Amino acid sequence: MEKTMSSQGVGAYDWSCPARRARLEEIFFREKDFIRVGSEECREFWSFLERYQRFQERRRERKAAEQQGEARERRGEKRSEERGEEEGEERRRAKRGSERRREEGGSERRRREEGGSERRRREEYDPSYRINLSVVTGDVAREGCGRRRGEREIPGEGEIPGRERAAFRQALRHFAEFQQKQSFGRLCRLLQSRRALPVASYRPRLLELVRGSPVVVVAGDTGCGKSTQVPQYLLEEWAGPGEQLVCTQPRRIACLSLARRVGLECLRPSWVGYHVRFEASAPPGARLLFLTEGLLLRQLQAPGPTLDRYRAVIVDEAHERHLHADFLLGVLRGLQAARPGLRLLLMSATINVELFSRYFNGAPVLQVPGRLYPIKVIYQPPEEPEGERRERIDPGPYLRVMQAIDQQYPAEERGDLLTFLSGAAEIAAVADAARAYANLTKRWIVLPLHSGLSSTEQDKVFDIAPPGVRKCIVATNIAETSVTIDGVRFVVDSGKVKEMSYDPKAKMHRLQEFWISRASAEQRKGRAGRTGPGVCYRLYAESEYDAFAPYPVPEIQRVALDSLVLQVRTTPASSLLFPTPPPSTVEQPASWLLHSASSPVWGGRNGHHLHSAIPDQPWEE
Repeated sequence: MEKTMSSQGVGAYDWSCPARRARLEEIFFREKDFIRVGSEECREFWSFLERYQRFQERRRERKAAEQQGEARERRGEKRSEERGEEEGEERRRAKRGSERRREEGGSERRRREEGGSERRRREEYDPSYRINLSVVTGDVAREGCGRRRGEREIPGEGEIPGRERAAFRQALRHFAEFQQKQSFGRLCRLLQSRRALPVASYRPRLLELVRGSPVVVVAGDTGCGKSTQVPQYLLEEWAGPGEQLVCTQPRRIACLSLARRVGLECLRPSWVGYHVRFEASAPPGARLLFLTEGLLLRQLQAPGPTLDRYRAVIVDEAHERHLHADFLLGVLRGLQAARPGLRLLLMSATINVELFSRYFNGAPVLQVPGRLYPIKVIYQPPEEPEGERRERIDPGPYLRVMQAIDQQYPAEERGDLLTFLSGAAEIAAVADAARAYANLTKRWIVLPLHSGLSSTEQDKVFDIAPPGVRKCIVATNIAETSVTIDGVRFVVDSGKVKEMSYDPKAKMHRLQEFWISRASAEQRKGRAGRTGPGVCYRLYAESEYDAFAPYPVPEIQRVALDSLVLQVRTTPASSLLFPTPPPSTVEQPASWLLHSASSPVWGGRNGHHLHSAIPDQPWEE
């Protein structure tokens, strides 16, 4: 049956009729089959089948043309042979007779084979054996088990001939083999890209440091692969059955994207999960969890031995120095005496190595070089009229960058644009102007990216743009670290960021705009050189860049500590040590808040203490 089907060909049948497709889906796409009705695989199969039938049609046309040419050659040879001697003619007749007898015998054998069972195992090799699955569909299952008396047929099964069903089954096998080859190809490319990352050569040294030291500081430059590879190294060598690793991220979009990426690379998606606010995806046997810093703090504040199930804690992007991050480091440092087997890793591209190594009593530091392509830096500060102050951001400089890209680079040359702005209001103003320009040129897709968007809107920035079209991603510093958007070749850095600051005179917080640090400027520039040579447009002067602070100001030095001292009540550590002290303007209100129950004292050799004498009583939320 398979031989007849292959000679008949998949392209000999017309399966474009919706009613015909529905009948075939009822037979072949059952609930327990590898393709289900209405699934993404079902749509991919029908698209594949249309392309495959067109290929079969072209193949038949080429074969028919070749057969016609061979027939003409045989006729020419026959005419020349007829002019030959009589003995040659007799020999040719005898030869044709023997060939005819062999063909008749072969046809009889083929008819006997085709009359046998289609399910009988064949001794000769068949390409379908390369597929790591068996296509046991509804018609085959019912024929193998036998139909009971009175049992009804599958709707439409009796209307489709057996040869057509066999041809459709062969198309399913081709589709399965096509998908299998694609998956193996992606897997090979993925493994090759992992081995090519700079951090891969530092894997033995990293594991050696983790075994010998409770705290390790990993200073990996941009593009070295630390955020995706270091958790996998510990997952493969450090976490056993029943144990978990946790990796903290400052933002939820980083947790989601890294969990998907790491689960894909390690080939064990059930081992990787994430937990962010209002959303969680953690399989029962998950060994690696990506959490936001605030959620890990809440777990530490909950009653019970929460950290006992964690073998190691990885604090990624430690350079951002959020209040939750510094507080988390203080708590983990205080718990190390009670948990000597707990390992702590700090990772960042622009971390203050000396500060954090001294903070953890001389912790070893692993320096990993990055992998960045050449990046051209262009300083072009916007011209502002003297004495004029704008209430809204001017989108003109950003539109001029888009125009320059359109003029200097052909549309066929891939490369997206990532623009860093300070806040959501600025993003809305620039995005509106960029959309108007995109509607005129038809060469841009404008996508905003900030923390106020839903996960669905944020995930759009990872989609690939159509050919001849570039993405213009307008983002806050959410895209500065952790989140890597493939295809970005151009970066526009406004040099601004919005941060919370505390006004001790007004006794209130304010969201103000500040200049970024040199470390943040380098992080933004590095986004342009991840996948190829890039260009970074800095909308400020080079002298202004030289005047930037080397590192961001820690949040503990900018905001009031009322919430911090209240959280101290629920932590398992009675003495906290922070990497940097808060200024006296925010320390005094915090001391006054808990003056009757505690005595905050700032100081220490390697850090700054906040000693709390509050009774050890959990805070009921």
